[in-house]
Amino acid sequence: MEIPVTKLSKKDIVSSNGDEIGSLHNVTMNQKTGELLDLIIEPHRDVDTEKYQTQEDYIIIPFKNVKAIKDMIVVKT
Repeated sequence: MEIPVTKLSKKDIVSSNGDEIGSLHNVTMNQKTGELLDLIIEPHRDVDTEKYQTQEDYIIIPFKNVKAIKDMIVVKT
C-alpha cells in the first residue's frame, strides 16, 4: 500500500468496531528501513485513554494494527 504521508495528516482514526479515537498527529518510522512503526494520535476529548498505550498527551498505536486507510484510518485495538 503506497500513500503519501501528506494524505495522512489530520485523518480521523477509528477502531475496527467503529469507535472514534482521535486525529493522526504524527507517525514514527525506522530510519534505516523506512518502515512505519507507530501512529501518534491526538485523542478526542471524550476518549478513555486508559486502554491505550500513551506518551504524554498522545495515544500510540502500532502501524501493524492499521486495517484500512481511506477517508479515515481504521485500526485494530
